[in-house]
Amino acid sequence: MPLTLEVSFAGLPQVWIPLPRSLHFRQHNIPVRATQELFVSPRHGVASKGGADLMLTGNGFVFPTVNSTLVGCVFGRSYFSHAVVSSATTMTCRAPPLASITSAEPPVDVTIDLSFDGGQTMTNLNNFYSYLRDFEFSGIVPSGGLYSSLTQATLSGKGFQRTPNLFFRFGEKQVSAALANAQSLRTIAPIQDEPGTYPILYSVDNQTFVATGLYWIASATSLVRAIIPDRGFRVGGTNVTLVTTGLYWLPSLACVFGYAPVSVIPVYDANDPSNPRLTCLTPPCEKAMYLDGLGPQDPEEDCHGFVTVQMTFNGRNMFGNLSYEYVRMPQVFYASPFPAGGFNNEVTIALFGENFQEPMWCRWWNLEEGPATDVTPAFMRCRAPSLPPELQPDNTTAHSVLSYFEISPNGQDWTRFKRAWLWYREPQVLTIEPNTTFRTFAPEGDFIITGRYFRLLQADLVQCVWLYDKYQPAERTPAVLLAPDVLRCRPSQPAAASGIDTEYLQPLGVSLEVSMSTQVDSATELTVLAEDRMELLASGEGLYPGPAVFPTTCLVTGGCTLTLRGDRLWAEDPIYGSGNRSDAKLFVAVGDHLLEARRGKDPNWATIRLPPTPHMAVVPRSEPLRLTRNLQDYTPPIVNIGYNPIPLGTYYRPELHNGTLQSCPQGHACPGIGANQSALDYSGEAPVRCLPGSWMNATGYFECETCPEGVYCPRYAMIEPEHCDTGYVCWGNTGFDANLALCPGGALCIRPPYGKTPSSSSSRFPFIRRLKAKSAETDVDTSQPEEPSQELALPSTSAPSRRLRIATVPTTVEIQTCPAGYFCPPGSIAQMEPEGTLSYLSPMQCTRLGIVCSEGSSNPMASDVMAGPGEYVAFDNSGVLPCPVGMSCPGGTFSIPQPCPPGQYQVSSGAPACSTCTAGTICPGFGSALPQLCVPTTICPWATYRV
Repeated sequence: MPLTLEVSFAGLPQVWIPLPRSLHFRQHNIPVRATQELFVSPRHGVASKGGADLMLTGNGFVFPTVNSTLVGCVFGRSYFSHAVVSSATTMTCRAPPLASITSAEPPVDVTIDLSFDGGQTMTNLNNFYSYLRDFEFSGIVPSGGLYSSLTQATLSGKGFQRTPNLFFRFGEKQVSAALANAQSLRTIAPIQDEPGTYPILYSVDNQTFVATGLYWIASATSLVRAIIPDRGFRVGGTNVTLVTTGLYWLPSLACVFGYAPVSVIPVYDANDPSNPRLTCLTPPCEKAMYLDGLGPQDPEEDCHGFVTVQMTFNGRNMFGNLSYEYVRMPQVFYASPFPAGGFNNEVTIALFGENFQEPMWCRWWNLEEGPATDVTPAFMRCRAPSLPPELQPDNTTAHSVLSYFEISPNGQDWTRFKRAWLWYREPQVLTIEPNTTFRTFAPEGDFIITGRYFRLLQADLVQCVWLYDKYQPAERTPAVLLAPDVLRCRPSQPAAASGIDTEYLQPLGVSLEVSMSTQVDSATELTVLAEDRMELLASGEGLYPGPAVFPTTCLVTGGCTLTLRGDRLWAEDPIYGSGNRSDAKLFVAVGDHLLEARRGKDPNWATIRLPPTPHMAVVPRSEPLRLTRNLQDYTPPIVNIGYNPIPLGTYYRPELHNGTLQSCPQGHACPGIGANQSALDYSGEAPVRCLPGSWMNATGYFECETCPEGVYCPRYAMIEPEHCDTGYVCWGNTGFDANLALCPGGALCIRPPYGKTPSSSSSRFPFIRRLKAKSAETDVDTSQPEEPSQELALPSTSAPSRRLRIATVPTTVEIQTCPAGYFCPPGSIAQMEPEGTLSYLSPMQCTRLGIVCSEGSSNPMASDVMAGPGEYVAFDNSGVLPCPVGMSCPGGTFSIPQPCPPGQYQVSSGAPACSTCTAGTICPGFGSALPQLCVPTTICPWATYRV
C-alpha cells in the first residue's frame, strides 16, 4: 500500500513536515527461493570482456515508479549493474568484466542477485554466472576459401570449453561453432559479399565477440593462368611462379605436378606484404610422370615430356589445368663467329648445338641473362652484352678477360656446359697510309693501318670497315694482320657511286675502322680523304697558256724540267672548301719511275725533273705520264712524254743542261747514245777524252783521229800530235803514245825522210847492210805486244788499245848494225836524207886509247875490263860502277845501264834487272825509280804505264 512520507529537519523533538503529495514511498516483498525462480541467459562469458546482456526470467519483478536506476543485478554480492525491467517476469542487465568483481583467476562462477533499491537490499536466489578463461588461438586450416561458397574450417589453440552459445564471426558474418576438443574448434566459414581478408572473432555468449588474431581470406573464383617458367630440367628444383587470379596463399595450398604434390611457397614483397608471390619447386621428372616415382624401365631413356599442373587446398579437390614440360639438357657445340667481343660492344652470335627449343635464354658470366632468337632444334642466336666498366681490367695491366657463357631453357636453370668467351679491349687505329684516294674510282692498292690492341682471333675475322655514308651499311673487306700493330686491306668500291656529279661536292672523309671479330669495330674516327681525281689539261687562257705538258720530248737520259698544267693538282680549288690542304703532295709516274712534283708559279701548275728512259728501252719512244696523290691510285695515261737519242758528236748531262745538247769539244770524242742501249758502256753525260795515241782538233766529232806516223800523242785529250824525242822510234806505224821504243844499243835506227816510211820496204842504201837484233848484245825484247782483252777496248777512239811492258821497234823500221869505229848506245838514230845519204845523229866514235869499238858495239869497253851483274864500266874507263836508280845493268859485254822501260821501275842501285809495277800503281815512260799511285776513278792493273 502507498505510504505518506514526512521529513524532519529539527532535532529532538522532531518536527515532521509532510512531503508533497506527488512523492510516494513504496514497499515490496523480497523474492526468495521458496516462492521465486530466476533463470539467467546466457550463463557464460569471457572473463576479460564481460559485456553480455543477461536475460533474467522470474516473477514478481517490481517496476520502479519514480527512479529506474535503483533496479539492478548484483554480481558476487558486491558489483551492482543497472537492470532494465521489461515486465514482471523479465529483466536484463550487463555482465561486467571479471576484474570488476573479483581478483580471482578464471574460470570463476559468480552469484547473481536482484536489487530494487540500488543494492541496499538484494535477493538470495543464488543464481550463478560463469566467467571463462580467454581462448588462445594458434591457427586456422584452411586459412581461406572462395568468398562465394561455404568452407569448413578448423581453428586450433588451447583453453577451449564447450558453451551453448559458442559462435565465430568472420567479418560481419556470424556462424556457430562446435568444440572438437580442448585444442580445436570446428566451424563453417560463411559466404561473404566480396573477396577480401576478414578478421575472425569468437564468442561464448553469442553477444560479446573477442578477436582471435586470425584472418580469413575470402578469395574470388580462383583462376590459375600460367606458371613461369613452364619448363625445366628433369632433375626438378625449378622455382616456378604461379600467375593466378583470386588465389590467396594458405598453408594447405599445394601444386600438383602430374603425380607429385609440392607445397606452395609464398614470397613476400616488403612493398606489398598482403599479396605474396606464390611459388613452387618442381619435383623430379620421375616422380611427376610415373606413379611409382621410379621413372622409365630403360636406363638409357631420358625422362622428358609434359605433365599437368593443378592446384588444391585439401589434396582432394583440384582446380586449374596447366602443363609443365621436362626438357632434355640443351648443349652448345660451337659458336659463330668466334666467341669474343669488345669491352664496350654488344655482339650477336649464332649458337649451334642440340635440344634447343623456344624460348631459350643466354647468360654471360654473372651478368643479366637475355632471350635467344631464331631458335630451332639445333640453332639459335644470342646477344652477347658488353662488359661493365667496373669489371674491365685496368688499361695498364691487361687488355682482355676470359670468361664463359651458358644457356637455359627457362631463364633460371643453366646448363653445366659452359663455353669460353673472350672480352677484349677494342682495337684503336693510329695511322692510315695512304690517307687519300679518289672519290669515284676504286683504290688500286692496299692501305696500311697501324694501331693498338690488334689480335688474330681467327684469320677470316680480321676486317677493315669502310663507312662511306652514315645512312648506308658499312663495307667490310678482308684484312691481313702483318704484325701485332700493323694490318693491310683494300676497299672494293669507290667512295662515291659512279655517275654522280661530283663537280661541286666537298671531298669526302671516309671513316676507316678495323675489326678483330664480327661486330666489334674500333671507334677512333680516323678518315681517308676521298677527293676528285686530278687531271692534266691544256690551258689557252690566263697569264700562262700552254699545253698540258711542256716540253713534250726530252733526251734519253732525262733531266728536262717538265711543266704540268691541269685541274686539282694541289687540292686547293676554292670549291673544295674544307678540302684545301697546303701539305698535299703530288707524284708523277713516268713509266715506272715515280717523282714528287713541285709547285709551279700558278696554283694549277706542277714541275718535275724528268728521269732517264725506263729500263734503257729502245729510243725514240713515248712513256705515259700518270698522276697520283697517295702513290697507289693513278690517273689514266692520256698524256705521253717522248724520249730521243743523243746524236753523234754531242753530249748531255741531265742535271746541268735541261734538255739542251752540248757540242763535243776539241781533244774529245762524243759517240752519243743511239737506239739500242743494251750494250752501252758510255753514259753520254760528258765528252770522252782522246786516248794517248789519238787526237782531235775539231768540235762535234764522235771519234778521235789516230796519231799519224812520225809524231806521237803521249797524253789524253790532245788537240795536236807532238814530235818524238831523239832516240825514240815514232815511225813505221801510227798511233804512237808515250810508250815509244828506244832504238836498241849497238844498232842504228834509220829514220826515213820527213819521218815517213817509203812505199818500198827495200833500203835505198844498198851499201848499208841490214842487221838483225842480237839478244846477247842488246837484250832487245822481241816478244809480241800483249793483246788487250775485249772489255778493255774503248770504241770511242781509233787508236789501238794495248798494254805493253816493253815497247818494241816496229818491224817496218830499218835497223842497221852500228858501224865499226863507232859505238851506238840505245837510242842511236841515223837520218835518211831525201837524196839518200845518212846522217848519224847518235853514234859516237871510239877515240880513246885502249878502247875497241867493233861493228855492233853499243859502248866502248877496254879489252881487260868486264862488268858484273848490276855494274857497268864508267864511260871514262875509270872503273866499274853500280847501276844507277831507275836503270838495270845485266853486266857482261852489255855494260851500259839500261833505263827501266814503261811499266817497270827500279828503286835500288846496283840492280841487274827492273821490277814490274804492281796493281794500283803506274810507271809511265823510261827510267822510273818509283811507281806512282793510280789516278782516282781509274783502273791500273799489273805493269800499267798509261791509263
